[in-house]
Amino acid sequence: MDHIYTYKNDKYDFIYGFVEDLAFVRNKQKKCGYINKAGEVVIPLEYEDNNNGHFVFPFFSEGLAALFKSGKLGFVDKAGNVVIDFQYDYAYTFQDGLCGVRKDGIGGICYGFINKRGEEVIPLQYDWVYYFSEGLAPAMKNGKIGYIDSSGKTVIPFIYDRAEPGDTAQFIYGAATVMLKGKKRRIDKTGALVKE
Repeated sequence: MDHIYTYKNDKYDFIYGFVEDLAFVRNKQKKCGYINKAGEVVIPLEYEDNNNGHFVFPFFSEGLAALFKSGKLGFVDKAGNVVIDFQYDYAYTFQDGLCGVRKDGIGGICYGFINKRGEEVIPLQYDWVYYFSEGLAPAMKNGKIGYIDSSGKTVIPFIYDRAEPGDTAQFIYGAATVMLKGKKRRIDKTGALVKE
């Protein structure tokens, strides 16, 4: 990852640093695209950077970048080709070939994971998901947190609450912090309590 910074110039009201050799830019009309290190536009400024306050991550990850078009999010490659159609309402970045995505619909908000071909490898059936860490991703079903593996198999049951609002509940050094019955707990990757 090169320098990450934001600034404005006469042409753009927002420029993000170069990641994977391209920089996200937004013009004064709020249209977005990408430039190369020579300053040439390589992905036309015809996209949006947000939908109802949900912003894209302004960089490429594993060769793909998320952008909004007509209020829906899709993914483009470095040549500007649409690789994954504009159908999502929110997405994280790709990590180890998977990306958490969200669709809003009549039945509510649903999260799951797609691969780089746009195939839903973990069905959009969760209230929330986050990045995989140490082989597991925290996910929420019916307001409770559990953990799934990259095949979508539930490894740790959905019985926990977030330790704090906004907490990602990710595993770090083999343990994650969760709440169970009003008490903050640290669990290992089997769901067993970690002795402090």
